[in-house]
Amino acid sequence: MKVAVMQPYLFPYLGYVHLLDAVDHFVVLDDVNHIKRGWVSRNRFLVDGEARFVTLPVERASQNRRINEHRIFEPERSLPDLHRRIVDLHRHHPDIVGTRGALDELFAETTDDLVTFLVRSLRCISSLCGVEVPMSLASTLDVPRRGTAQERIIELASRLGATEYVNLSGGRDLYDPAAFAEAGLALSFVDSRFDEYPQLGADPFVPGLSVLDLLFNAPDRSTVEGQVGAHALDRRALEAAAGWPTRTGEPAKSGEWS
Repeated sequence: MKVAVMQPYLFPYLGYVHLLDAVDHFVVLDDVNHIKRGWVSRNRFLVDGEARFVTLPVERASQNRRINEHRIFEPERSLPDLHRRIVDLHRHHPDIVGTRGALDELFAETTDDLVTFLVRSLRCISSLCGVEVPMSLASTLDVPRRGTAQERIIELASRLGATEYVNLSGGRDLYDPAAFAEAGLALSFVDSRFDEYPQLGADPFVPGLSVLDLLFNAPDRSTVEGQVGAHALDRRALEAAAGWPTRTGEPAKSGEWS
């Protein structure tokens, strides 16, 4: 079973969805410290032809407290404001996949709990992208916060019975493949391909936006499916750790590099 562990991001970019699509179980890392200028409570949207941050206000945001200890600031006002802002930015978009309706349902329920909203929003965009993956909160898996970040990742994955841990490609320098192999875990990384798609209001194309940009702009369902499926797993780190010859080539039938 392939498992990924990641902090919850607010309407994340397409690469995050690639990670969700690549695994059998996703662990929401809710019990690590909040990063004030990270991606937990903000993301980039196209505003007047440029990438700009749209933010969900968080009450007394602090890097000295865990993500799951944070609350949404005045949710009765902040959530409707965020909803209106996102819908207004995409009011002229085709929205073939029904993104507006899904967001209406998401924002219909008010909560002050940041993690609750973030997990619900992740499920919302996953469903719109055609990705269905079980999710668990790290805080519910009874794995103590001790040792290094790598050691805890290994413990979390092992607690779920994982045979393989999957990370975004940017984490290649964070982990020691030999440590995962010693724990009986394969280690792989998602190699993403980001293709341009029709993007209303942008010339030239602006990459790296929230996946909502793709969902609002997609001219048909096949465009979303193609974008979501544009990734493969790179297992060369594990092979090198095991002393196996590194292999490259075309994707196997499963969509993973072999």
